[in-house]
Amino acid sequence: MSNKYDVAVIGVGAAGSSATYHLAKTGKKILAIDQFHPPHNSGSSHRQSRIIREAYFESPVYEPLVQAYRLWYELEKESAKKLLLKTGGLMLGKPGSTVVKGAAESALKHNLPYPECKTY
Repeated sequence: MSNKYDVAVIGVGAAGSSATYHLAKTGKKILAIDQFHPPHNSGSSHRQSRIIREAYFESPVYEPLVQAYRLWYELEKESAKKLLLKTGGLMLGKPGSTVVKGAAESALKHNLPYPECKTY
């Protein structure tokens, strides 16, 4: 076994394992290193429930980077298993707050569904 690799990925949680998977599809020799032996439940993206945001309130520049839905559907097709249940999200904040304004701006800029705000 050769100890030469094209790429080393340090940390193979959600982002690192995705990077490893996609790099391996290029034919490169990949070394993936994590402090725990997979699978484990010590990472930030473990257990049953996760969130994938598209309308980032912090800035609309993040939305083009989020291709998670496409990638999940691709992985479902390759594995022939249902892996994703898409539900929706709720952004809460005072009208005009950073969260409400930012999420609306991001959704509008990228043509994402974003219902009108309700005030209670």
